Amino acid sequence: MRIVDASARMGNQNAPRDYRVRRAPVLIGIICGFLSACAMPVRDPPTRSEVAAPAMLADDLALIERLQAEYALQGGDRLAAAERLGKAAVLSDDPKYSLSALRAALLANKLAAAQALLARWRSLEADAPALPAYAAALALAHGDSANAHVAADQLGAEPDARRRLAEALRWVNSLDRVLPFVETRLERSDNVESWIYWAAFARDRRAPETAMRLADLATQRFPNDARAFTLRAALVRDRNPAAATADLQRALVLDPSSANIRLSLAHALDAGGDPAAAAEMVAGIVPATDASIGAEIGYASRVGNEAPLRRAYLRLGSLPAPHPPGRLMLLGNVAELLNEGSEAKQWYGAIAKGDLHANAQLRLATLHFAGGDAEGAKRILIELRAAGVLARDALVRTFLLEGEITEKISGAAAAIAVFDAGLQTLSDDDELTYSRALMFAELARFDDMERDLRRLIELDPGNADALNALGYTLVDRKIRLDEAAVLLERAERIDPESPALLDSLGWLAYRRGQLDVALEKLRAAHLALDDPEVAAHLGEVLWMRGERDAARAVWNEASERAPQHKTLRATIERLVP
Repeated sequence: MRIVDASARMGNQNAPRDYRVRRAPVLIGIICGFLSACAMPVRDPPTRSEVAAPAMLADDLALIERLQAEYALQGGDRLAAAERLGKAAVLSDDPKYSLSALRAALLANKLAAAQALLARWRSLEADAPALPAYAAALALAHGDSANAHVAADQLGAEPDARRRLAEALRWVNSLDRVLPFVETRLERSDNVESWIYWAAFARDRRAPETAMRLADLATQRFPNDARAFTLRAALVRDRNPAAATADLQRALVLDPSSANIRLSLAHALDAGGDPAAAAEMVAGIVPATDASIGAEIGYASRVGNEAPLRRAYLRLGSLPAPHPPGRLMLLGNVAELLNEGSEAKQWYGAIAKGDLHANAQLRLATLHFAGGDAEGAKRILIELRAAGVLARDALVRTFLLEGEITEKISGAAAAIAVFDAGLQTLSDDDELTYSRALMFAELARFDDMERDLRRLIELDPGNADALNALGYTLVDRKIRLDEAAVLLERAERIDPESPALLDSLGWLAYRRGQLDVALEKLRAAHLALDDPEVAAHLGEVLWMRGERDAARAVWNEASERAPQHKTLRATIERLVP
């Protein structure tokens, strides 16, 4: 291959027109032969008139070959990628090119080419720390485990030796050679970290049996080292978290102060169905931190009584002041769970302006409203918006919450005015538009509702909620049932597990006189969704099937939870004499 002299390439008119051939070592010819003819034919030197443009430098051509290799890999053609990278290594004196080509050749099982590329790399970077690792990998690929051990021994005992050897071995396809090699090396190792490292290597190479065998041997060789048992627990946990309990309990006896062991054991205990024991386990971490008590709260919140949660709450509040915003937010959340509304307000109110301030103020507004102070709640929301620093999501939530509060105290028409104001600022916001559509439905302004829902579907054809809401409204009004069916079928393709959609589909079947289908879907919806409107629908289908005692049972249960629900009451009054 001819490469134009650099001075001529740059257009230096005073430089001699000397076209030079960069002489590659004999080794490069060998690589090219093994990687399928990368040498170009040699021609007579060009005359002055033949030179139309500067030729490309070798590094430029090498880069092109690397790019072609990437394309080949994207197409899944390892062999072509290896050939391209081999050509790049021939063209460039950058040792990284030789290393990349060596890896590709190993992966493609082109061992003769890999041997030549290893020699090429050594000639360019004789002191590369990873050279012995790749020599070991190549020997192993050839089936020569003895020389593989000799080469691996040259890596020494430095901290990166394991990592370099593992990196090289991952390019060897034959696991039935790699894994016995690793096990043989471990037999002479008294370093538990090496056992942990190579067990993880076996797991990552999808050899779980080997990984577990190494873990078992590690617990026998290091019976007083907690790390050996946490290793085996980690491998067991991959398949069955609860089964890791015994090993983690043994590890905790050996290292009772380990926070990591306690957290892992808590996870195993919770997976075994004992969140109270999990919370207690995490509570033993000393010193306690926000992270450890946060985990404790997570487990305690799933216990049947509030005592563990209250203990964790008190422990979190007793951490050294000043309380950071994240801790204050969590304290407020837990206080709400414990029905300590006044304490929750104090925690939220203590969060200064910053990332969590808007969330805290929204919770404060909710608490004020729940406590009967609707005006106080609205004042918080209006002041929060007036500050002008809210991110879009928080701004939307202020309008949504204000709309909900307004609907409760002043009715749907007033709530629509709130959503209108929000949409003037946040045009076409999907949550605000959807909420306004529901308020239109409350006022029987169905044309306005349909307009909003169709706008949502126009903006996002995959909006399953809007498709479902529009389809259900048509069904409930007993109009355009075929169109409703199309809308609901589209929603079902997007979100087939939605309980609300099951209710709509069951109601559509009922309107079409398909009582068996309606009963199946409405029962599934009722099982998944504790909603009085779904109960009203299910009861009506049961009633029309003649199962009147079953219908009354469904209605009575729902009425105990929501005695004033309009749809439920209207259904019962319409059907029951």
